[in-house]
Amino acid sequence: MAVESPTAPRLLDILETAGVRAIPVPWEGSGPSIERLGTAVRRGAKLFIYQPTLQVPTGRTVSEEWVANAAAVLTTNNVLAVEVEASLFASARASTLVDIAGFRESVVHIEDHSLAYGNDLRIATLTASNRVAKLVAKGLTLSERWVPPTMQLQLANHLTDSRSLYSVELAAREYERRNTAVVETLRAGGVTVESSGGMKAWLAVHDEDQSIKAIELSRLGLAHFHRGSAFKLLQGRQQHLSLHTADLLKHTEALADVLRETNDAGIARSSAMRNSQTANSRGERQAGELRVNERLA
Repeated sequence: MAVESPTAPRLLDILETAGVRAIPVPWEGSGPSIERLGTAVRRGAKLFIYQPTLQVPTGRTVSEEWVANAAAVLTTNNVLAVEVEASLFASARASTLVDIAGFRESVVHIEDHSLAYGNDLRIATLTASNRVAKLVAKGLTLSERWVPPTMQLQLANHLTDSRSLYSVELAAREYERRNTAVVETLRAGGVTVESSGGMKAWLAVHDEDQSIKAIELSRLGLAHFHRGSAFKLLQGRQQHLSLHTADLLKHTEALADVLRETNDAGIARSSAMRNSQTANSRGERQAGELRVNERLA
C-alpha cells in the first residue's frame, strides 16, 4: 500500500497491526509527490491512502491540480484510493478524488466523526462502490469493530439535527480562528510554519530533540508539540515539529522566540562543526604535503 508521509500515527498503527507493507509517498507542495506515487504503484502498490483536507500532522490541503494528476496515475494503474477526512471541517473540504466523475468506483472515502462529536462516538462513515461497501460491512459484522445500531442512530441524529450541525460549525470556526492566530504569530516571530487551517501546523526546525527540550525548559506549552519523526514513514534531512493549535493561544510570541533562538543556535553549531572539520582536513592535507616534500628533499 502507498501511504502519504507524514501521516496520522493512528493510521500507521492500523497498517502495522494489519501487517501491511507501507510504501511512503512524501508530501511535496500541494500534495503527496506524484512522481513518488507513480514509483510506489510500479513497485506493486494496489492501494493509496492519504488525507486530502487539513491533513494530520501538517494541516495541509491538496490542490485541484494535484487531484487531477493523482487521478491520472491511479486510473492508469487500476489502484484503489482511500481518502480519510474529519467531518468537523467539512466546510473546508477540498475537491478530492471521490469528486471526479468516472473515478468514484476506485475511491473509498472515509469521514471520521470523532473530532466533531467526541471520542465516545468514535465512528466513521464510508462512501464506496457497492462491492467495496459490502466487503467492509461483512468484515465489520464478523469482528469486534461492529458498531451497534444504537450508536449508528446516535450519529445519524447528530448528522441531521440542525442544532447539532450548527454547534459543530461554530466549533470549526473557532478552531480555524485559533489556528490562524497561532500560525501568523509564529511566522511573524521568524518560525517557518505550514498550515492550511484546522487544528494542526507543521514547523520546520533544525533539530527536533533540541527544540522539544527548549520548549520543555521554557514551560510554554510542551503538551501541544510532537516530534515530526513520529509521523513520518520516510525520514528526510529537514526536521519538524507538529503543533496542535486548538487551544494554544497564550505565550505564542514567547514560543516563537524560543524556537527561533534554538534554531539559530543549532545552525551556528552545525556551521562551526563544518568549519572545524574543513580546517582539520586542510591541516591534515598540508601536513601530508609537508612530509612528502621533506622526503623528496
